[in-house]
Amino acid sequence: MADQAELIINGRHVRPRGGLRRHAEGPFVPLQHVAPRLGGGVASSDRGPVLTGQGRECPLAGTGFQEGDLYFAPLPLVARFFGAGCYWDQSSNTWVLGQENPLLRGKSILLDPGHGGQDAGVKGLYGCEEQLNMDLARRLQRLIELGGGLGLLTRLEGESCTTLKRIEATRSFQPLLLVSLHHNSSFDPGDNGTETLHNGRWPSLRLARCIHGELVAEISSYDRGVKESNRSLLRELEVPAAWVELGFLSNLQDEALALQASFRQRAAAAIYRGILAALS
Repeated sequence: MADQAELIINGRHVRPRGGLRRHAEGPFVPLQHVAPRLGGGVASSDRGPVLTGQGRECPLAGTGFQEGDLYFAPLPLVARFFGAGCYWDQSSNTWVLGQENPLLRGKSILLDPGHGGQDAGVKGLYGCEEQLNMDLARRLQRLIELGGGLGLLTRLEGESCTTLKRIEATRSFQPLLLVSLHHNSSFDPGDNGTETLHNGRWPSLRLARCIHGELVAEISSYDRGVKESNRSLLRELEVPAAWVELGFLSNLQDEALALQASFRQRAAAAIYRGILAALS
């Protein structure tokens, strides 16, 4: 049976030919399109297909099924073979796989969900910025941890946090970099799109450009550009820092997207790829 679930591998949204299949044992994926994204491949033998990668082999006879030229194997088996973490995000109906990345291994990334507590941030017809920022941060945190990094937060759910406390947390944690997550608002309901801010210093500018490029390409939002900002959180930090304004909650179309868990999952994956690009 076809499965409408989405698939993210190493921070990239994947649409494999043939899609996912669901059987009683769980989700099955087409190996010819999934294995290469995990650093492996599929070989043929007299006994059936063989999963290859990392100098090892895994015979697959009896574990899956053939559909045309595609061989479908259980997703958990594929994840274990390639040493990938794997989880299903029910809210977005997305399977997420991630392998340790040398660029992130043992590194701390500080995520700053904007606003918090009594400061709810901006509000749309249905969306509250504080909650959306935190949801985005948690999704990004899990991707970072699958990649071998340590995802830290400046605040927890419902917790108030002043700009001074965010600055102090950054100095205390001494992360490799910081990403502050926000949603925008305007008196003009026609204003929409994504913008990313930085403090004008090259490491922050590079981080902002990398994140912004991945975001706009992934979510197809109106590109409001990468801009220098004198916001105190950015100005006072010594580590590279980027401030993401994902979209406008005052715009009906932007808000409708922001309220979709699948959209936030894809946005988190894009920011994750942007972080990796900045570290490369």
